[in-house]
Amino acid sequence: METKISNSRSKTRNILIVDDVENNLILLDGLLTGDGYNVVSAVNGKDALEKLHAEKEYDLIISDILMPVMDGFMLCKNVGQDEKLKNIPFVFTTASFVGDKDEALALKLGAKKFIRKPFEPDEFLGIVQELLQDGDGGKAQAQKISLDNDEVHKLYNERLVEKLEKKVLDLENEIAERKKAEEMLRDSEEKYRAMFETSRVGMTTCKMDGTLIEFNQAFLDIIGYTKEEALQLTYWNVTPKEFAEQEARQLSSLKEIGRYGPYEKEYIRKDGKRLPVLLNGAIIKGADGNDYIWSVVQDISEYKKMEKTLIQSEKLKSIGTLSAGVSHEFNNILAIISGNVQLMKEAYKDHGGLTKALGTINKAVDDGAQISRKILKFTKTESDTEGFESFDIRNLITQSLDFTSPRWKNEAQANGVDYKIMVDGMKSVSPIMCNPAELREVFINIINNSLDAMPDGGNLLFSTWSNDNTVIVSISDTGDGMSEETKKSIFDPFFTTKTAVGTGLGMSLSYGIITRHGGNITVESEVGKGTKFTMQFPTTSESASLITNHEPQSERVLNERSLRILVLDDEEAICAVLDQFITTSGNKVKTVNSGSDALDIVRSESFDLVLCDLAMPDISGYDIIEVLNKLEKRPKIGIITGWGEELNLKKEGMDVDFIARKPFIFSELTKQINDLEY
Repeated sequence: METKISNSRSKTRNILIVDDVENNLILLDGLLTGDGYNVVSAVNGKDALEKLHAEKEYDLIISDILMPVMDGFMLCKNVGQDEKLKNIPFVFTTASFVGDKDEALALKLGAKKFIRKPFEPDEFLGIVQELLQDGDGGKAQAQKISLDNDEVHKLYNERLVEKLEKKVLDLENEIAERKKAEEMLRDSEEKYRAMFETSRVGMTTCKMDGTLIEFNQAFLDIIGYTKEEALQLTYWNVTPKEFAEQEARQLSSLKEIGRYGPYEKEYIRKDGKRLPVLLNGAIIKGADGNDYIWSVVQDISEYKKMEKTLIQSEKLKSIGTLSAGVSHEFNNILAIISGNVQLMKEAYKDHGGLTKALGTINKAVDDGAQISRKILKFTKTESDTEGFESFDIRNLITQSLDFTSPRWKNEAQANGVDYKIMVDGMKSVSPIMCNPAELREVFINIINNSLDAMPDGGNLLFSTWSNDNTVIVSISDTGDGMSEETKKSIFDPFFTTKTAVGTGLGMSLSYGIITRHGGNITVESEVGKGTKFTMQFPTTSESASLITNHEPQSERVLNERSLRILVLDDEEAICAVLDQFITTSGNKVKTVNSGSDALDIVRSESFDLVLCDLAMPDISGYDIIEVLNKLEKRPKIGIITGWGEELNLKKEGMDVDFIARKPFIFSELTKQINDLEY
């Protein structure tokens, strides 16, 4: 435990502290004043001598060593030689001089103590109190100076020489550093000149009136002039009128800001053609003191040529996802219709009129299946030309989820990836005026981006709420997240993190759509911590349009045999049709609509055949097939699917006996089942 030394004295002692560093003065002043002393400060030896010769009498001097004008050693020497001052105890405190010579010189000059920084406050105050109670301090000091004055001068001169040598060395180092800096500057200038001349991006400098004074070959290639011709031009000669008028108005504000860009405009080439360019630049101060405009010019004509193709490609990507989903769901519906038609034809085969009608329906089913296959090969859409309508934004989100479900549900589960779509946070909100097709495009794009960020699965959370006259939508994922640089550029045209996969237009278009709706969009993200998009839209007092989802109605054929068959499909109607078809032949059928229930059943019961869909709401068909292949008594396995693409059956544990595509033709399914050896 530290014990503070009490300052027991009958009168207030005056202490002079000398230091050229303000913080040190403040520290010592606070420490000594807090202990009851009266403190006066000086910033160097000269200042200290003036204060010592004033009317006030001092009981102690505490001084730093290294100070301008007069250092601590010279101050101590002057004090020791002054009859009026020599009896005042003198203490050195220093962090700069720590050598033995410094301490020896300090003591030879008559200092009572040589204290190195940093020091303990209580210990320091104890030394101060001890010195102030030492009645013969001044006498001892005077004796030391008189005893060996020659040695004092010798030590002091040695110290001065060392300081001078150090200053010379510092000056030499400063000169060397300056030469090095000059060489680096020359090297930098040479590198800049080489970069300027060889850059594939145009660079130019012009006066504030537009006169071109410096440019590289890349800039000449952009405007199509020779160097000699360009020197006769001004910036305004190559700028179309509509851009020139706008830029002339902004010139004064440009000088205040100091920089501009990125700014997209057009140049007029020598051949009269217009060339789209992207400008970045700054106002720079020349050696003559005048302002100049320095610009970097990028030819973006190729980007512009690609833009229409890229936009169409982005549309087709979204529509392709939608089409795949339509095709898959369409096949499920056709499977239900076809199955029931085939069951009815068998049940009423003696009824000629009904059989003919059922044949017509079956033909329509075949035509529908053909159309479904064609959708997967080619899609086409037209621009939405209808005006804004009043809609409940939750319905648009639901539609977007339905449109993308082939990817996050069917395709993902078919590939063993699990996505959890969480919509509990979608609270009741006021309707908004919108173009439903455009907002669906925004939501579909964000959903697809989130799925791209979660290739191994994850959570996708949707929330809606109202705030005053604003509807707010939040879409969050648990994916890879974004860096700060990516987050800053996420809405920039042509910016993409998907290399060859994406065009970089998706979020830029989404930003434009939301802006046209009078709303705004922000993004929050951290690498490894997912991404959250928040959108705001103004509300409307008009009633929202109703959106209804039409669910297909549910509900029936094989060789007589007593097989135990498990049918697994999340569509109850398909389960019902297959149940009726299979049981008519004397087989025992059990149906189940979820993967987790199916796993419980196959682990506790024995089956001869399992007919398994791939896209299940909780556990994918792939996971179930893997479990079935590990059973001691492995059943025969048939995949029933409406998914059109190649199935991922190459990895270990994915052995199956046949694949039946929806809509089923029962005669073909019968053959596949009967051909198996049980």
